[in-house]
Amino acid sequence: MQCGRVLIDGTEDYLQGRNTKKAQAVVWYSNELEKAEKLKTSEDFRREKAEKEKEEKELKERQQQEAYKSSDVGRIEKNIKEAFEEWNKKGEFEKQADYEERLKTQSQEAFSRICMEKVKSRIKYKKDELYGGGIKVESLVYNADSESFSVSFKIPYEGTKWQSLINIPIAQAEDFKREFYDPDCEVGDYNWCFVGNTLYPTLVTIYSEYKFPLLEKKQTEITFSFDDFGIANPYLKGFVCNYSTAVKQAEKQQAEEKEKQERLAEEQAKERMRLDSLECKKYNQKLDSIVRNYNQKLLQNEYNLKKQQIKIVPIEYENSCENKFTTAIENAETEYNEISKQIEQYKNTIENFTKQENLVNYVFRTCGSAGRASDSPTYQLSFINTTKETILREKLIEIAVDTNRQLNKEWVKNGQYFNNKTDFYESYISSNCLGHANTSLNENYKIILKQKIKNTVQTK
Repeated sequence: MQCGRVLIDGTEDYLQGRNTKKAQAVVWYSNELEKAEKLKTSEDFRREKAEKEKEEKELKERQQQEAYKSSDVGRIEKNIKEAFEEWNKKGEFEKQADYEERLKTQSQEAFSRICMEKVKSRIKYKKDELYGGGIKVESLVYNADSESFSVSFKIPYEGTKWQSLINIPIAQAEDFKREFYDPDCEVGDYNWCFVGNTLYPTLVTIYSEYKFPLLEKKQTEITFSFDDFGIANPYLKGFVCNYSTAVKQAEKQQAEEKEKQERLAEEQAKERMRLDSLECKKYNQKLDSIVRNYNQKLLQNEYNLKKQQIKIVPIEYENSCENKFTTAIENAETEYNEISKQIEQYKNTIENFTKQENLVNYVFRTCGSAGRASDSPTYQLSFINTTKETILREKLIEIAVDTNRQLNKEWVKNGQYFNNKTDFYESYISSNCLGHANTSLNENYKIILKQKIKNTVQTK
């Protein structure tokens, strides 16, 4: 160490022209080195050259290794190795037999899955980097004759160039060029490759419309050979994971799983429909029984001359038949109450008329008496015909036929040929000339009666 210090100080003195002991030492050492160089043989020079070349080679290799480790390929491989080594280990609470079975049956799937995950993770990083920095347009030249732009651009952090033609009408070309220097771009998750050790998108889309394929000839697929990782697993010897193939397999598996889930959902829907059908059938039977009971009560009411009934609307097969059933019962009850209310109103109206039965009977009985012609036909017809309510009209006709001697006599004799008393009454008074007891039946009624008798005979 002291010798080195003397040389440094002596060199400074020597350069400054000072004749000191230090300067003398430098001169002496320099002379000795020159003598030693003269004594070297060719073998000494060859050995020194070899050592220098070795050092340079080792330095270059270290630099290449560092560059590889920091490259896309190096980072992905490092992450794959770390993740799969962890998966490949025997778990603390895993039995040996289970561990061996896992390696045997799941190794390929696990290795492929880990490769895909790490590649996708790196692709996401590259996409974020691309979207953050955009693209650098290098050339945008328009050819007016072909009405197309020759476009080339680079991704700022890479050296590879994308180039393509974009057809743009000449009227729009100037505006297109002005706006194109900072275009939006898109890249997918699966359109990638290696160029050397770097990931590149094989397709870049500009403005969601213009597609630029990667023209680099030295493209290679994204693949990883398990043998290169130096991990012990006998079930993966010689196995190579191809990212594109793995993606297709994954997409196929996803499609198959989706189809499986859809089939399962369809089967479950059919089963629910079947169960709903059984449930709704049970509820429809209950609904039918309840509605039939309502209708029986309505039809048994003598004042329900229109034979009104509740219409049964079956419950459709849906998720909640119980709610549908409850609603249907409520609707049936409401309709039953409404019809019952109408019938009760008819009943009250009729009873109000029948309270005057003595007067009505008197009118009808005297209709056929001699000397009372002014009372009978006109009053009887106006009394019945001015009644607009069908149910009242039918009731009054029934009273008329039963209490009027002339009408009753003819009904007893020929009523069998008519549909009902109303049909008989309308036919009997059809010529509007109901007479006295000694007056013969009107000709129009006779014609109707004759046709009725003929129809009855033909039917029999």
